[in-house]
Amino acid sequence: MPVRTGWGIIIPGGKENQLPEPCETIVAVATPPGRGGLGIVRLSGPRAIEIGRGLFRPSRPGPLRPWRFRYGWIVDPEGRDLVDEVLAVAMPGPKTYTGEDVFEIQGHGGPVVLRRIVELCLEAGARPAEAGEFTQRAFLAGRIDLAQAEAVAEIVAAQTRAAAGLAAAQLDGRLSRALDEVAGRALEVLARIEAGLDFPEDELGPIGRADLAAGLDGPVIGLLDELIDRGRAGSALRQGVRTVLIGRPNAGKSSLLNALLGRDRALVTESPGTTRDYIEEILEIDGRPVLLTDTAGLRELAGRGEAAEAAGMAATRKLMAEAGLILAVVDASEEAEDWSLPYLPPELREAVLVVANKSDLVEAGRARAAAESLPGRPGLAVSALTGQGLGPLKELIGRLALGQAQPAESALLVNLRQEAALKGARRAFQAARDGLAAGLEAELVALELREGLDQIGRITGRSAPEAVLDLIFARFCVGK
Repeated sequence: MPVRTGWGIIIPGGKENQLPEPCETIVAVATPPGRGGLGIVRLSGPRAIEIGRGLFRPSRPGPLRPWRFRYGWIVDPEGRDLVDEVLAVAMPGPKTYTGEDVFEIQGHGGPVVLRRIVELCLEAGARPAEAGEFTQRAFLAGRIDLAQAEAVAEIVAAQTRAAAGLAAAQLDGRLSRALDEVAGRALEVLARIEAGLDFPEDELGPIGRADLAAGLDGPVIGLLDELIDRGRAGSALRQGVRTVLIGRPNAGKSSLLNALLGRDRALVTESPGTTRDYIEEILEIDGRPVLLTDTAGLRELAGRGEAAEAAGMAATRKLMAEAGLILAVVDASEEAEDWSLPYLPPELREAVLVVANKSDLVEAGRARAAAESLPGRPGLAVSALTGQGLGPLKELIGRLALGQAQPAESALLVNLRQEAALKGARRAFQAARDGLAAGLEAELVALELREGLDQIGRITGRSAPEAVLDLIFARFCVGK
């Protein structure tokens, strides 16, 4: 008889998460490298509280009560020298981040003193934590699943409020709950098929097969399609809608990039063709990212010695084809014929926003004419030098670029590994559905269903190979 788990049935070859025994006590600095007002050293494992208590001397006598901060000092046990003034807290497992006993020391954020505290912990019997090992132990203890564990790394790496919000929703289980629903529906179909295999008198007939195929259609395959689409929306919110700046050399594309970012990111000179390669930066608008891409200027080349610039222009054309929004930058101070965009393919016109730069050098009417040089497309007159028009330009970029993205409430944070598993699950479940409709042997249909469930398990960690787990957690920072 199958054994029940969180999904309802343990799939053959599956295993429950558990910490390896015996488990060593690990230690690491949990705050970023460098100097700061606060630095945290974290111990986790069977001897964490013992080691922490051995180094901590409270300012007043009394026991160190669980979950309560105490003020005192870290002291070298041998020389009795004071190391740092700290707050310390003991947190007994299993209701901790790692599921183990945890001891945290909150001291000053100097690298020398933090390194000394870690050294004392190592001398007392701890070992250095590996990258991501605290989160890996939380996963192995069943505190979080693999999708939630990966969300921890995304929260740390988030560059915008939208990306941080998506990561927080995934840490809260948004993706995991949806996958549990898919798996639960697929397991119902698998259970009915396997009941027919165990009891031949209950073998499925044509009506039963049609019923099971319908059970896989919308509730499983349809929901997976929805998750894949929501994952693409999440990628746009996390990485930003690519917005490419194009135009002739010296139209002021790099100056405009710097002005929008509020800092000097691109090299700006009076010589044409300075930008040979493209530069990418995230611009946050209303908490959501826009991926600004400064590109090589587009012009005719006369000599053979301009191969690097030619390669840059080829990259520009490729980026234009991939862009969600194209900022066509024209120089309002140049002649009107220079406002044309001969290098813009007709099929990309609908993605263009014309930006008439250097409008501070000309009259308002001429600047407006430059901005309206592409009939039927919106345009704005700005000055990267003075900042004129940059506010309205950001607002318009936000409407045109971010208006393509789904609302953050419906988006999901799905990385490439997870997307591949979602698509693999969909293929397997579709093969099972088609097999049911075509009268395929029940054993083969069951194999496809197990493959689909295995693909889902690769996302949550229920069936992820150990090598994949090691690769995922190795990408974390030490101390997390």
